[in-house]
Amino acid sequence: TPILTRKQRQKCIKVAKEHLAAGRSVVVDNTNADPETRSQWVDIAEEFKIPIRCVYFSAPPTVCRHNNAVRAANKGLNPESRTLLPGIAFGDFLRRFKEPTMSEGFQEIVRVDFQFRGDDAAQQIWKQYWI
Repeated sequence: TPILTRKQRQKCIKVAKEHLAAGRSVVVDNTNADPETRSQWVDIAEEFKIPIRCVYFSAPPTVCRHNNAVRAANKGLNPESRTLLPGIAFGDFLRRFKEPTMSEGFQEIVRVDFQFRGDDAAQQIWKQYWI
């Protein structure tokens, strides 16, 4: 599920702290929809006196749902064999989502707008599956 359980989140935090203590970089790959969730990672960065950056993927919900359907329905575009995320996952995320801001403690927020990347054949598949 896209939302970590408390136990899973605690394990991620523990592993992140172990890596930071060993002098390694850490990338947190999760939705972190709201400032409260993101603050856990900002606090860890402050604890270790390291910079923290946020990469904000700004695709609108319709594009996210579309990409979800295309990926799940096309093995050639889905090397991870991911299944279709349920609609409730999108609804829950949208309900909680607040765009990240510098006031949360980030040194930088990198905005990534969706842009299709792939060959012509993949783009033809991508264009066929509008929801």
